[in-house]
Amino acid sequence: MQNLFSQTVFLGYENGFINFETISIDGTKIKANANPGDIGDLEKFETRLKQIEKVSKKKFKEWEQSADLEYSKIQKKRKELERKTDKLKEAVDFLKKHEDRRRIHLYERNCDLQKRRKGFIVGYNAQAAVDCKSKMIISQCVETGQSDTQFAEKMIQKVESCYSSLKSKDDDFKKNSICLGCGLFE
Repeated sequence: MQNLFSQTVFLGYENGFINFETISIDGTKIKANANPGDIGDLEKFETRLKQIEKVSKKKFKEWEQSADLEYSKIQKKRKELERKTDKLKEAVDFLKKHEDRRRIHLYERNCDLQKRRKGFIVGYNAQAAVDCKSKMIISQCVETGQSDTQFAEKMIQKVESCYSSLKSKDDDFKKNSICLGCGLFE
C-alpha cells in the first residue's frame, strides 16, 4: 500500500500536479473501533484484575452447582472470564514494562484518548501533508499522541525525504513554505 501511495505522489509530481512550493500539514482525530470502557491506566487495570479474580471464583462455584446451566454454557462463560483476566494481566504487564505509556486500551494497544471539540474519543491522531497547488496528500501517518505539534518535525522530515527523492540535488527544500495546523480537516 505504501508503494502505491509513493507511486501516486511520484506521478503527481512528474505530471506537474504537485510542485512542493507550499505544503500544509495538519492532523485530525479518528475514532478507533474500541470500547471506551476498556481504556485505563495501571491502577485501574490492577483493581479490575483483583475484582474479576475474586468474582470469578464465586461465579465458577455458582455455575457448577446450578442445575439450570448446561456444561457447554458453563465452559463458555468460564472461557469469557478467563479471556478478560488474561487481557487485564497483559495490560498490567505491558504498563509496568512501558513506563512511558500512561494508559492503554485492552484490545487496541495503539489507540489512546483523543481530545475533540465535543469531548474525548478513543482513537488515533492522523497527520497529513498536502501540496497546496494540487490538494494531493504527499505524506501521511497515524499516531497515538494527542498533540499535532509533537509530530510536526516528523512530518516535515517525511515531506523533505519525499521532495529529495523526486527533485534534483540542486533544488533546495528550504525555499518551500510549510504551513502547520492550518485547518485542513475542519
